[in-house]
Amino acid sequence: MDVDVISRKLALEGCMPVIKKAKELLRLCSIRFEGGLGVAESCKAVVCLELACSELQVPFDRQKAIRLSGSSEKPYTKALQTVQNALGIRYLTVHINLHK
Repeated sequence: MDVDVISRKLALEGCMPVIKKAKELLRLCSIRFEGGLGVAESCKAVVCLELACSELQVPFDRQKAIRLSGSSEKPYTKALQTVQNALGIRYLTVHINLHK
């Protein structure tokens, strides 16, 4: 799924710095993981959006993002850690939970 589509579904479409940063991270992922991320490939765009939100301190609904990624929480978290480690990213993640 495309970053623009996912950002609309996560109500981030008006936040252009986040979208721009997510696209840059996605480009770097494509370079770093030439063969793809395996099972976590479906999570890549969503993970990049989460990392962009973290860096720019924009609230991010992780539960909704996990559902959009088509994955469960454990593989999603593993994909997030893999991308963070590969790209050398260390951000404090800012989450919101709208569904209690």
